[in-house]
This record gives sequence, structure tokens and C-alpha cells, in this order.
Amino acid sequence: MELEECFKNLGFNTRESKILSLLLTVNESTAKDISIKTGIKTHHVYEIIERLLEKGIIIKKQGRPARYLVNPDIETFRELARDYIEEINKALNKLEMALKLKNLPSHATLFFKSQKLLVKIIRKHTLNSSIIQAYIPSFKYLGEDYINLLDKQSNYCDLKVATSDKDIIRRYLVTPPYIRYVEVTFPFLLLIFNDTTVIFSVILLDDIITSLYSTNPKLIRELSTVFNHIWTDDYLRTMYKLRITSTKEY
Repeated sequence: MELEECFKNLGFNTRESKILSLLLTVNESTAKDISIKTGIKTHHVYEIIERLLEKGIIIKKQGRPARYLVNPDIETFRELARDYIEEINKALNKLEMALKLKNLPSHATLFFKSQKLLVKIIRKHTLNSSIIQAYIPSFKYLGEDYINLLDKQSNYCDLKVATSDKDIIRRYLVTPPYIRYVEVTFPFLLLIFNDTTVIFSVILLDDIITSLYSTNPKLIRELSTVFNHIWTDDYLRTMYKLRITSTKEY
């Protein structure tokens, strides 16, 4: 495999790959010589060099004129490769989920692991639903600004949000009627949209392990029962405990 092809496989564009393969071949060179040998105009060479310097891919040797060489530390390129592979996997996961959602048959259920994708799907459904039922143990999983989105949507939809996040409750002087605090923190995230779609995420050791997206009516009914229990029974249990443990005024 040619050196230029190696750099392309690591995610460098054609011009970057030409410059890097040249520098690796001649060891070091000036911007003017790079321009002559690669056929890339000098001002473009300087732009590319500046970009590669910032990433730590090449090193500048001071002088008149300055000379440039490829960073000899292979770990720099291994880390770059890992980042590139991670970005590719993220893109593939996103594409896979988008294709599944687009072609999702009725009464279907699918699983995914990406928390970033989870947040995106939840926000999309939040903006497009007229009925929302949600148990959110902590808003850190969806971003602190998600509560702001819910506050806005409360004017347009039937909203019920149970949470064990005390910080969210404390932000209000008077807690809105669509938010209820439950003391027990359950190891899952549960959102039901329009009684037709459910999202359920398993949380272990403070991390989202996997998520479920389903339009299966039976599963939606089962998880609706779970939500209703949290919204009513666990809320009342929390209120009772708070009442009997609060200091009474005489």
C-alpha cells in the first residue's frame, strides 16, 4: 500500500495525504518545496500545514525558511485511528437507527446503545407529541436543558413528569402540576409518547446500558402501568414520608 493511501485510510483528505506522504519520504521540507513537489499551490500548503500543526500531525523546525516533518510518534496516529473508527461507528449506528425507525413495522421493538441517539429521539418525540408521560430519575441523562423543553411543551401538550432529581424540583418556587417528585430512584428511564410509542432505558452504575424503542401496544400498556404506579402510588408514598418526617410547628 502506498504511503498516500495509508494516510487516506486514516481519514486525511487527498491534499493532506500528498503532503504527509512527501514529508515522510524526504524526511523534512519547506512549504515552497512541498508546493513544487506536490503541485499544490503555496497558500493552500500553508493552510494545510497550519491545520496539521494544530492536530500535532506534523512538527515545525524553526529557521529561514521553516521546515516541516511528520510527527514520528506512532501513538499520535494510533489515537487518530481510534477517533476515526469511533466516528465511523457513531455514523453507522446513527444510520442504522434512522433506517430502522424509517422502516419500523407496526408493533415493533428495537434496541440500541447510543445515549446521544437516545437524547435525539426523545427530543424529537417531545416536540411532536400531544401526550407525554415520563419518569426521569435524573435530568443529567438527557441534558439539563431538557427540563426547559418540557416547560415549553407543557403549554401545548398533556404532560406528566415524575422525577427523583431533587435539583430539578428545587429550581421552582412552586413545583408545576405536571412534575411530581418521587423519593425512590429507579434504575431506568421511561417515556411514553401519545400512547403509541415507548422508550425505556436501563441504567446501571449511573450509566445507560441499553435502550428500547417500541410501538408494540402490549408493551406500551405494561410500561404505562409502571408509569401510573410511579405517578400515583410512589408519589403519594413520598409525600406521606415527607409529611411525617417534617418538623411540625407549634
